[in-house]
Amino acid sequence: MQVNRKLCTVKDANIIEKSIDSQPFRTKSLESIVRLGKKMDAATFAIEIILLGFTVVFGVLAVEFKRLVYAAVSLALMSISIALIFFLLSAPFVGVLQLLIYAGAITVLFLATISLTKGEEEE
Repeated sequence: MQVNRKLCTVKDANIIEKSIDSQPFRTKSLESIVRLGKKMDAATFAIEIILLGFTVVFGVLAVEFKRLVYAAVSLALMSISIALIFFLLSAPFVGVLQLLIYAGAITVLFLATISLTKGEEEE
């Protein structure tokens, strides 16, 4: 079986070919194994850096806001940006769980707790 050498380095391709030749059966998952190590293009890298920046900013805002509603919304936005990072990393299941549990359920729980708790207005 030939390895697409455009997707990986020559050393990696030789190691993969040797390991496949030593196995009693050959699988079609070789191409997916080689694709995992491919280099990221500039646009995807820029999007990841921007999302990481949003995550840090929203996390700091969630801690620094005096009003709890704003902090909970900032926490939800941070969770959404983390879910988008998971989607970019080809982990859609984890991204969906991040959206459903943290950005959805936990944020609604926080907002319900804030609205049901009596608090003194700061002026």
